[in-house]
Amino acid sequence: MATMKMRTNLRLLPAMLALLAGSAAFAQGEKATQPQDPDQKAAAAMEEIKQARPVATWSDAEMQAAAEALAGSWKTTSPIKPSGDSGESVEVVLNIAPVVIDGLPNALYAELALAGSANRPYRQAFMQLHRFEGGLRLRTLELRRERGFMGSLVGLWAAPHAMPPIAMDDLVGTLDLAMTKSGSNWSGKTPYPYPTATGGAAQMTSEMSFGGGKLSVADRGFGADGSQVWGPEKGKSYEFSKVESPVKVTEMKGDVVVIEFSDKVEGPTANEGDTITCHYVGYLEDGKVFDSSYDRGVPFSYQQGQPLIEGWNLAMADAKKGVARRLVIPGPMAYGERGRRPVIGPNATLIFDIEVLDVQPAAK
Repeated sequence: MATMKMRTNLRLLPAMLALLAGSAAFAQGEKATQPQDPDQKAAAAMEEIKQARPVATWSDAEMQAAAEALAGSWKTTSPIKPSGDSGESVEVVLNIAPVVIDGLPNALYAELALAGSANRPYRQAFMQLHRFEGGLRLRTLELRRERGFMGSLVGLWAAPHAMPPIAMDDLVGTLDLAMTKSGSNWSGKTPYPYPTATGGAAQMTSEMSFGGGKLSVADRGFGADGSQVWGPEKGKSYEFSKVESPVKVTEMKGDVVVIEFSDKVEGPTANEGDTITCHYVGYLEDGKVFDSSYDRGVPFSYQQGQPLIEGWNLAMADAKKGVARRLVIPGPMAYGERGRRPVIGPNATLIFDIEVLDVQPAAK
């Protein structure tokens, strides 16, 4: 009975413990037999990886110009009330980047988040520039997911080359804006109302204009009786200005990507043997959560220098209290060919969101 209970407990051990990379197994296995690359060789390998990355292309010059004007980070010029006349006024940041999507040419990816919370967006969407009867259209698309949300994508507008594979079958079109150009500015609106069930509305319309570092958006919902139930009042819109990116991206050995969300760090960098306490979520590329300290309600603590998976150790070598970052760790820097069955397959890319709660110095 005791043996059976022990086996059951072992099966229930969270994947968090697997971060210990099989400690000795990882240290003594295939990784340990490979000598570390010299800096010059590592730099050459990174450059080769960059050259092999897919690059967003555009069907014509007008689409490219519109995409370049639309891409970037945008912040509301003044606090807004997303619910119309009710609700608390907030500042919103919109981040947009060109992406390569199988079956969806001329695509961009966008996230909306409250200012200062880019790591917790409340909306994700894709856009596509395309032609209809010769005119330029801007289509919006949502993910075929619960709440139209995929956690593994968060923040990857800042590093689109690290975005998990997304196919046209993963998306559903929502509406089109018929665009017109005037000088270096674009403006457009839906040619007719689209059906919706959002916020008690039966139909919705959308308008957008951008160019010269300015962007305005006006989505409006209308009830069955034709009265407006949400969105800015007629003649008004939500105004944005282009701003510096709210995140910092670092590319490391092995194509590990670090997206830094927080600039509110404090205290010294963790040294060897210091105890780091953090919360984290681990995603597979398809958005599945394979482990979460939040779900367990218990932060994860480990000692700096403890042999976790190689990509984690590399990306968290400069951990400080207050750090909030996303790691994209390719399979060779995670569990490699062995994977971590049955959840993590061979050479699976792992994506972690990490918040460092505390750093305590090692006991003398």
